[in-house]
Amino acid sequence: MASQEFEKNTIKQAFVQVYCSKCGLPPDYCEYGPTPEICLELKKSNVNVNKTSDINKNIIDSLETEGNQQIHDKQSKDICETNQNETVNLKLYKVKKSKPKIVTVKVESRARRKSVTVVTGLELFDISLSEAAKKFAKHFSCGSSVVKGINGKVDHIDVQGDFYTTIADFILKTYPQIETNNIIIQS
Repeated sequence: MASQEFEKNTIKQAFVQVYCSKCGLPPDYCEYGPTPEICLELKKSNVNVNKTSDINKNIIDSLETEGNQQIHDKQSKDICETNQNETVNLKLYKVKKSKPKIVTVKVESRARRKSVTVVTGLELFDISLSEAAKKFAKHFSCGSSVVKGINGKVDHIDVQGDFYTTIADFILKTYPQIETNNIIIQS
């Protein structure tokens, strides 16, 4: 009997879950969403966003007073201004990690005394590998071919012969977007 009276006297507070206006996730999980940098800035601009209990208190306080409504309107205007300055593609869910743009030139030995110069990384500079292979074949008067990567390996160009020093100079001359510090020669 006493337990029933206790249950009647307790006030049950509804749990209010707040979601981020940018990524749609709870504020605790914004760092795993599609736009973690922007969500972090929004977290810093809002007060007491770290704990859900603090968020619930803030919501209840804002419903009780009218002064907080004006502050909330000002914060939403600030958020809208930051949205106009930053263009974000929300359809992308995976964050692409930028690979370092490096062209590697190395010489591999084949059967007997034959060698092949292997050039990798040209596709990172938006260079067609088939066109580059044709230019290498014409300039060095030898065979060159594009080898597709198998099992996660990158595509590369095989040039028949030992041209690791001269091919680096040729790459710098024909493709101005590649700088000297972007080429690594492995002998």
